[in-house]
Amino acid sequence: MINFFAMKRKTKSENLNNNCFTFNKKYNEYSGNFFIEKFGLNCEVSFEKSVSENYAKQCVDYLKYLPDEIFSKICDLLISDCNYWKHEDSELNLPEKIVDREIINYISDLSMQVYNHPHQNIVGFCLCGNCRWNEEHGFIIVINNDKVVHYGENDNIYYPWEFENEK
Repeated sequence: MINFFAMKRKTKSENLNNNCFTFNKKYNEYSGNFFIEKFGLNCEVSFEKSVSENYAKQCVDYLKYLPDEIFSKICDLLISDCNYWKHEDSELNLPEKIVDREIINYISDLSMQVYNHPHQNIVGFCLCGNCRWNEEHGFIIVINNDKVVHYGENDNIYYPWEFENEK
């Protein structure tokens, strides 16, 4: 059996670190690809014309140099979600116990959506991806102001500032 997730990890696009975005007329948005070292994956970044390129770069840089405590929180959420699905579906072909950063080996196809945040001095974005335990919906992680403010299935559009008043 081919491990699609491991294969994704081994390919790096040639122009990932030049922070350039191109405009996609079909979707009326800008996009670019970047390699995110902590995840060992390429990440497609997209944002609407109303978002400044500087703000999008600020969000990309934040993800590239993600603080360890935020990365650990993301790993914990992914592990918790994986454990839930393993309990629900006994046919999932996953190891009995996945710990710490090992969980990253079971995700792929990272994408980041940057929106026109009302507070441009606050980094906020949605990080989506596919995962072996929920291949139908994948996952979405919303980061706002140095916090993971939402984790769930990638089934809706979320704006990072929606969660500002939640504890």
